[in-house]
Order: sequence, then C-alpha cells, then structure tokens
Amino acid sequence: MEETKYIKINFYLLLAILSLSIVGYLFAVYKENLFFLYERSLTLLIIASIILSIIGIIKNEGNSKWISLSYFAFFVQFSVLCLFLGPLTFYSVIFVFYVTTFITILIFVIAIRKIDKFKFIPLLLLTLSVIFTIYVIFLNALWGTSWI
Repeated sequence: MEETKYIKINFYLLLAILSLSIVGYLFAVYKENLFFLYERSLTLLIIASIILSIIGIIKNEGNSKWISLSYFAFFVQFSVLCLFLGPLTFYSVIFVFYVTTFITILIFVIAIRKIDKFKFIPLLLLTLSVIFTIYVIFLNALWGTSWI
C-alpha cells in the first residue's frame, strides 16, 4: 500500500491539472485579468507533482519505481512545453523540447516493459506526450523554418 500512495497522488494531481486547464481556458476567454491565477496554480501543481515523483522514485522499490520515473519524465516534458509556450518562445527551445520528448518516450517504453501493475499510466502519459509532440511539430511547421 505504501508504494502505491505516491503513484495515486500523482495521478490525482494529473487530473487536477486537467480540470485546472479548463478553468484556465475560461479565464483566458472571459476573464483575462484572472489568468495569472491559472498560471500560478499550474506552476504549483507541476512543482508538487515533480517533488512527489522524486519522493516516489526514492521510496518505491522494484518495478513500481518506473511509474514514478514516468511521472517525473512527463512533468519535465510538460514543463518544457509550458516554458516554450510562455516566456521562452524561441525557436531553439523547440529542439530542447524534442530532446526532452525523446528521453521521455524512451523512459515510457522501458516502464511499459518493466511494470506489471498500473501499466495504463505510462500508456496514458505516452499518449499525451505524442499529442504534445504533434502540436509542437505543427507549431514548428508554422514557424516558417522547416526542420526536415
């Protein structure tokens, strides 16, 4: 029970980020002066998730450590995406995102192979990572500079 505690809390924080994003969209559309509340709350949730992932990596034993490592990799990738879409909107940050995505997907594949319980979590995170990557590839194509 102790080893799944951090995994479940991280999953609930991931759901909180999803619901917070809906509120952030509403703030962006209807109350733009309150959008800073979304940004600060999202930052706090991501930091809390990264800290819980690190604690889970340290405290978990065996194969369940890979689930916490998957959470950690996903939130690092998500942080790079948020930084790219926010204050660091530079062309070179796209390549930082691509490198982070490659490492993240590698961790997901290893985690999927090693774990038996909660296998849906790395699969879900892998699906979200692929969606983020397709979005960034689309932005890269719109940027006007081809990466091919």
